[in-house]
Amino acid sequence: MSQLTVLFCGATGRLGALTPLLLDRGHRVLAATREPGSARAQQLRERGTQIVRVDFDEIASLEVAASRADALVAAGTAHAAGPVSDLRHGRNIIDAARVAGVGHLIYLTVAGADRSTGVPVMDSKHEVERYLRHSGVPHTIIAPVYFMENLWNPWNTPVLASGRLPSPVSRSKPLQQIPIAEGLLH
Repeated sequence: MSQLTVLFCGATGRLGALTPLLLDRGHRVLAATREPGSARAQQLRERGTQIVRVDFDEIASLEVAASRADALVAAGTAHAAGPVSDLRHGRNIIDAARVAGVGHLIYLTVAGADRSTGVPVMDSKHEVERYLRHSGVPHTIIAPVYFMENLWNPWNTPVLASGRLPSPVSRSKPLQQIPIAEGLLH
């Protein structure tokens, strides 16, 4: 495989462990972040990535960064920004990839988002998937089950402290889960 320039939206976040895998395979990584001066961005810079400032609400920043990439990797933002913003961000990412002529978009979503579920954090991903399928952008959708690490999202701390287990679905609905290390890195 030839060396690609990959714009990785999520390189400084939970999925950042994928960055070394891309680098180890000889790809050039553009690590997209809202905070280029963060400690995590500095660690990636030291590892050989180029840090680019990107904000999913500023489509121009996405377009500029995407214009430098052969491929774009992105995940939804439902847990950090909420379902409404997740839908807007997903569409902005797709639109930027189309405008920039990115060769391939890899979009990480969640298992079951290929249909409406009644779970807001999944239904926003469902709408993004539908938008992507009709966008004309060459793409791959990766849809692992719910990440166990979501339990440690900062907004879950009060629920955990009260002795309860937070969940995005009601107790009557099953929720398949996998740790990121197992689900994506192997």
